[in-house]
Amino acid sequence: MLSKSGLPLETAAGWNPKVLPLAAKALAIREAAMLAYNLNWERVIFESDNLPLIEACRGERRIAEIELILLDIQTLVVGLVVSGFT
Repeated sequence: MLSKSGLPLETAAGWNPKVLPLAAKALAIREAAMLAYNLNWERVIFESDNLPLIEACRGERRIAEIELILLDIQTLVVGLVVSGFT
C-alpha cells in the first residue's frame, strides 16, 4: 500500500526494517526476564551476541527505537537477586 505521498506505507509511518532484528532480540530478552520473574528465579545471566543491546540492558547506552522494551527489561530484573547481561 502507498501513502498519499506515494511512499510505501511502512516508510511513511517511519518504519525502519533495520530496527526489526534489534527489537526481536530485545523482545527475546524481555521474554526471558518475564520467565525468570514469574518463576521466582534469583540468579540469571542474560546473553546476546548484540553488544549495543547488552549495553542498553545494563543502562550504559540508550536506543530510542526499543526504549520501552528496555524499560520493561530493567523493571523485571530489579526483582532478581543477581542478574547480569553478557
